Amino acid sequence: MRNLLLVTIAAAIVFTGMNATHAGDYEITAKSAIIAPAKAGGADWDPFKGKPDPFVWAGIKLKAAPEPTVKGETVVAKDTLMPEWNAQLIEVSVGDEMIIKVWDKDLAQNDIIGEYKLEITKKLIEDGELKLAFGQVKELKLTIKAKAAPAK
Repeated sequence: MRNLLLVTIAAAIVFTGMNATHAGDYEITAKSAIIAPAKAGGADWDPFKGKPDPFVWAGIKLKAAPEPTVKGETVVAKDTLMPEWNAQLIEVSVGDEMIIKVWDKDLAQNDIIGEYKLEITKKLIEDGELKLAFGQVKELKLTIKAKAAPAK
């Protein structure tokens, strides 16, 4: 009976598109970024020399999952090469592999600004702040801190 219940719950998650839960011990916050003034090939981000509309997406693959099953993203920052989000992105634990993607939001199809894979280590947590450069992302500032204890 217990196995049937577990299979039913798993099927409900798959068929409804729900994310699996991941109660990580630490919160990653996307602070800000500096984006290159043009795409890798030199083209403008948007028509008429428009600046990108960047947002950050992050995902974590749980064990045996082929794709990230826990995901988070920031809001879109409009027309800027220097977005500031100061937004909690995702919860993580030591040993998690996190995929970070910075996108330019477009009407038809979003453009990838850069992609980075990161393993969450004790050293990273001790440092508390991370500055990454990848793709057309000249700098992405992230912070990592222990989750606040629930109020009693």
